[in-house]
Amino acid sequence: MIIKEVAKKDTYVTNLHLGLTDATNSNVGKASTLDLFKIAKENKNIKARALLTIENILIDLVSNKTFTLTDYENSSATFVIDNTASIDDGTVDGSGRVIIGIDSTSVGINQLTKIKNAINNTNSIKITATIISNSQILLEQNSIGESGEKNTTFDSNSNLKITNFIRIQHSALLINFDLNNLRQKFVESLNNSVFSSVSNYKVFLKLFDVGNASTRPKNYDLKLSLLNNNIEFEEGIGSDVYNFSDLGHTNFTKINNETNWTKSGIVASSDCVSNYYEFKGQIESITRGNEDISFDITSYFDEYLNNNVQSSSFILCFDLEYLFDNFTYFVKRFGSVQLNDMISHPRIEIHIDENKVQNIESQTKKRYFDNEEIFYLYNKISKLENFNENYNVKLRLEYKNSSGTNLLDDGASGHIITGFNFYDFKGKIKQGIKKFTVPKTLISRFSTNIQSEIQSSDSLKIKFNYYYDNEAGTTIDIRSEDVTFNKSEIVSSLNAYRNLSTSIKLLEKNIVTDDSFHRIVVDFIDINKEHDAVNIPLRLTSEDLGKVYYSMHDIDTGRTIIERSGADINANEILYDGSSYIINFFASKIYKNKRVNFKFYYNDEVSLIENVIFNKNFSIRFD
Repeated sequence: MIIKEVAKKDTYVTNLHLGLTDATNSNVGKASTLDLFKIAKENKNIKARALLTIENILIDLVSNKTFTLTDYENSSATFVIDNTASIDDGTVDGSGRVIIGIDSTSVGINQLTKIKNAINNTNSIKITATIISNSQILLEQNSIGESGEKNTTFDSNSNLKITNFIRIQHSALLINFDLNNLRQKFVESLNNSVFSSVSNYKVFLKLFDVGNASTRPKNYDLKLSLLNNNIEFEEGIGSDVYNFSDLGHTNFTKINNETNWTKSGIVASSDCVSNYYEFKGQIESITRGNEDISFDITSYFDEYLNNNVQSSSFILCFDLEYLFDNFTYFVKRFGSVQLNDMISHPRIEIHIDENKVQNIESQTKKRYFDNEEIFYLYNKISKLENFNENYNVKLRLEYKNSSGTNLLDDGASGHIITGFNFYDFKGKIKQGIKKFTVPKTLISRFSTNIQSEIQSSDSLKIKFNYYYDNEAGTTIDIRSEDVTFNKSEIVSSLNAYRNLSTSIKLLEKNIVTDDSFHRIVVDFIDINKEHDAVNIPLRLTSEDLGKVYYSMHDIDTGRTIIERSGADINANEILYDGSSYIINFFASKIYKNKRVNFKFYYNDEVSLIENVIFNKNFSIRFD
């Protein structure tokens, strides 16, 4: 099951300088693309910057180690770490080195603050230091131009490193999703839903490449961060991506009318939710240049559902390692929410393991020994109504020998199974249904009580008795039925030569794309198989092919809309209910006006070769 939710709004911000126009204060909220780029050493109207990083924030800076900074006027200052002093006011020692005193200063951000203070308090260089994370300081020349591009030096093994000063123009993307609406639509009871455990699903944030250039930047890493809680960026109305003449919010100075970026022209950790900055180190590499990108945000989504984090706005930018190198990366272009083709809009995809979704199986399916089997009891009079929750509905299994002894009674009531409420994937209780799980060890060929009975027959009929006990302790029978359990089947090598034809059934030929679920029934019919002649109409049941997966394709463009791969979880598996295969299909609004077809994939039981089934004459129209 794959749920898709497109972005509510998006924009990008940049400090690009175009002669008389400084795009730092420009807005491009209505641009049709999200342009991610970095331009190095090409503009005389911007200030050179460098990045100072404490390599390990869990240990002290090393005393007596030094680093040297040079400003745009060629004035230099050497700074020395001193663990016997605590001053950071620009005072110099006997050798003229600016003292960074870390005596009695805890590691990490506090020692970083000492470095910042010492740089800003010295009068010998014209460089400004700003903390942008708990381990990093942005160093900025106080004047624009190439003259600010200076090399830095630092001692090895000092627990810090510094990049050289470089003029950088770049952009960062902001994307917002209505996750609260998503939660309200698809999570009714968290503990009873598939979202109760992150092992049941994965969530991805996806952006799609729409660039047309023959060459595009490659070999760099992108970083996804989460915008601070309670900060809502303003998309704005700007669309001029050539002259950046449209002013307004959001830009690279202000996030909204009340909130500024910590440091204009760069994404600082204080602009982000601290525990989710970089999503605990997760980055996405661009190696070819033209690929779409996908971030696994499952852990974040789980925290959101559990109300541990509230922000639903994301920031995508270059990883700092690549932002401060000497290379230009221009331009990686993604589709925005302004594109007519919604397939290329930024979106969140929720991939739910179909095996964790409680699907009602056909009760006429073939049942086997040594196999967990699921049964359902319906409380239907004129319609399905809830069972009386004051009583536990139970299932008693019986197989009696000639003397009337129940051979399934192991003395520990192992033959009695309690029914439980049945929930859909949202955690919504299905009215009037109880679910009973018969463990594979109960009806087993290896059960000593019934072993001899099984040896004499290929199958056994087990008596199923559904009942409950009322307040008086009286057993009230609900219904009884005989269920046949069978031995495992022999796989014929002829299975490799099946000629399978697909039959796909819908209640309607066209599907309305209203973010609703549709049940698509797929039968795989072996047209070479011989059937006994009968004089009445006969519905052929589907071949049981085991695990079957699907992909979905746009007929008109040939573009794959749903990939064959389940992204490490069986979200695009279709399950056999005993007579047909069922696709729980989510009709996302991004499919509007598309004509699609399906391909199906399964492994042959004998050769283990993956086979593909495709009926090119089939199509579904989305309205």
